[in-house]
Amino acid sequence: MKHFFFILLIVILSNSLLSQTKNIQWGTIDSDGRFDEIVKSQNGNYYGIRTIGDFIEELTNNYKTYLSLIEGANITKSIELKTSIQGLRAEYQGMTLINNQLVIFYTINEKNSYKLYIQVFTDNLVEQNSELELVSFELPKKYVSESEIKIIKSVNGQFGGVLYVIEDNSKKEMSFGYVVLDSTLSVNSKGFQTVPKDANYLSYGTQFVSNKGELYVSLNEKISSSRKKMKNGLLNNFRIGPFSFLPVQTYYNLDGYDDYDAIQRIHVYKCEQNQTVNLACDLSKNCINKYKMGMTPNGNLVLIGSFLRVKNDKIITRSDLSMNGIFTLQFDFLNKKVSREKYVDLSLNVYTYGLSDRKKQRIENNFAQGKLLPRLYDFRLKNVTILENGTILGHLEQTERNVSYSSNNLGYGPYGSSYGMGYGYGNYPYNNTTANVSYYFKDVIVFSLKSDGTVNWMKKIQKNQVSGTYNGAFVSCFTYLTNSNYNLLFTDNAKNYAENGVFTADKKIHGSPAFAKNNIISIVKMNMLTGETKREQFLPKLENDGYYIPRDFMYDSLKNTMLVMSINRGFGNKIRLGKIINLPQE
Repeated sequence: MKHFFFILLIVILSNSLLSQTKNIQWGTIDSDGRFDEIVKSQNGNYYGIRTIGDFIEELTNNYKTYLSLIEGANITKSIELKTSIQGLRAEYQGMTLINNQLVIFYTINEKNSYKLYIQVFTDNLVEQNSELELVSFELPKKYVSESEIKIIKSVNGQFGGVLYVIEDNSKKEMSFGYVVLDSTLSVNSKGFQTVPKDANYLSYGTQFVSNKGELYVSLNEKISSSRKKMKNGLLNNFRIGPFSFLPVQTYYNLDGYDDYDAIQRIHVYKCEQNQTVNLACDLSKNCINKYKMGMTPNGNLVLIGSFLRVKNDKIITRSDLSMNGIFTLQFDFLNKKVSREKYVDLSLNVYTYGLSDRKKQRIENNFAQGKLLPRLYDFRLKNVTILENGTILGHLEQTERNVSYSSNNLGYGPYGSSYGMGYGYGNYPYNNTTANVSYYFKDVIVFSLKSDGTVNWMKKIQKNQVSGTYNGAFVSCFTYLTNSNYNLLFTDNAKNYAENGVFTADKKIHGSPAFAKNNIISIVKMNMLTGETKREQFLPKLENDGYYIPRDFMYDSLKNTMLVMSINRGFGNKIRLGKIINLPQE
């Protein structure tokens, strides 16, 4: 009788898992190469850029880049992208869909003279015409780093183009140029702007294209010089002599606050045909780091991000840094002013949610004495969405990077194992120092703000993910909106759930190592009005003796489908594609 009930339980659980996965259509063939970029067309198909090549081929620029058509969950057609234009090496820069026309961007470089070309394809990857030159620009003769080239697109998909940022170290100048195309791929606006500030204190912010084709570009004026940051980074990471064999372990936060990245002033440019309008915003005793742009229902530009308060108008040491909350800045370019500036502090109960009673009591006592909340600077802004009624939804994710250095002691290189030297990242064949990088993606703070920047609700979601590759072997978290919910997907551990799939609200959260056989995908559904939260399994394990690591998701709200890209069994470059249909729309 006991065996009967045991077998019955297994059947029930198996049917439960099958019911969760019956709407997944997996591709028949796993694809080679990593997906560097994917865009979605209006007909429900996807276009992907894949890079195929081993480490040596990428190091010598002999890798191949393919443009692939994804129909359902299969790659049905692939073509190799151009490798040369006018006899010069062509570098792929990005792609986008403008009025559902697939546009590929390339650059060629000849003696610091750059030319940017576009190539247009039909739905079935047939080239419509030869490559067309879009813009050309010169780089400074003593230019050190590469130019930042960003592909831009409006929310409605009717405008798109390119933005390029240039820093002239000799003149200490930063400038940017842009070309915005309309729905017919004609030039809507084109221009070039030099920023009259010391480039050592400037960094690129972000950009936004309105549904009318207006381009907004922001630049950050920082507290400290980037040259000082680069110098300190070199000194901290360079090792030479007999001590190079000793392992060194250092911790960094990824895209978080540090003394050199904190921003004290933002310069926002509105770019139209042959003219730009600049608005600058001083941040007073508040400093910010990462932020995103959006457009309010009344047509004003809004910046949303996290902020920190500074002591005596200046950041002195890292101990002075802490993320205090969420800010919103609204720019009125018609009247040339900042129309609204709002700073909302993160409540203490949100930060301490899920911590042990002992940790919670200690933090509350320290906070009452005016001390900063610990490790709060590791939270970075990941997503922001502005609804039609002006409500702002978004989340921050706690992200850390651990770099450990070690010696292989094999005597490689001209200095041997005792006197090897190495800097920074990777395992180089001519030194004996290896940098091992691990990424940690931890708790998420989801927020809902009213149109005036005040808080509707804030919630903390506990998770613990780790990866050993850049930005994670898996997507750390992915969001999409349904009729009433803000949905958050992430890799999770099956130990966090009971046998019936219900989340166990323990204070201890089991992590999901990159190669764990109990990896699953969880979903957290958050009601957009109330913040009411429900956490459950979204995708259980694929097979009893295997596992998978999601690389990315793509959601199609019109078709109510989702494309899943998974690293097959966690090894190699094989990518498994799957398509989920009939997603819940509550």
